[in-house]
Amino acid sequence: IAGSTDNGKYVKYPNGRLELFMSATVVATTSIDGHYRSAQTPATFPVALFNTNKVTISGQTFIAVGGHISSESISTTALQFRANSTRSKSSVAVNLSVQGAWK
Repeated sequence: IAGSTDNGKYVKYPNGRLELFMSATVVATTSIDGHYRSAQTPATFPVALFNTNKVTISGQTFIAVGGHISSESISTTALQFRANSTRSKSSVAVNLSVQGAWK
């Protein structure tokens, strides 16, 4: 079953697997040892996870100079993450993918 909400897209598989896809744009401004990071940013899931066991989170950043995301916390309904960059005030477009279970 595939669907979408204002928060992103999802795919539910008959075996219980769930894939979630979300996008966000954040600004990396806080400096730590010459690297910059955004504030904690929430990403509300398009549908809830059954639980947070065996959840895989991956992210891709799109900026001129190298960047990555770090997961701060996760619940069944949202993820808190930070975007990291090597440049101050870099606008970081982030694609998030979360894999877990829906049943």
